[in-house]
Amino acid sequence: DHIVPRSRGGLSTWENLVASCKYCNGKKGSRPLKEVNMHLLRQPRPLSQEYAGFFLLRYPRLREAYETFLMSAQGGKPAYQGLSA
Repeated sequence: DHIVPRSRGGLSTWENLVASCKYCNGKKGSRPLKEVNMHLLRQPRPLSQEYAGFFLLRYPRLREAYETFLMSAQGGKPAYQGLSA
């Protein structure tokens, strides 16, 4: 979910993206957190290379989804020379 919604100028960056459940994502919608009386449990940050490598190698479907996401953020151009499985 985008913390600052894309419809309000939010970017698809590590600092503006968080994982949320379907209920919370729907509750927030395209509104700012304060507007729906929600708050972050902790500030988002980029994955460390070690942490990302562990998950991307262990869960191939996650890796595929992650690479698709990164490519879409770069206009379809490979943005990540991933870890080889």
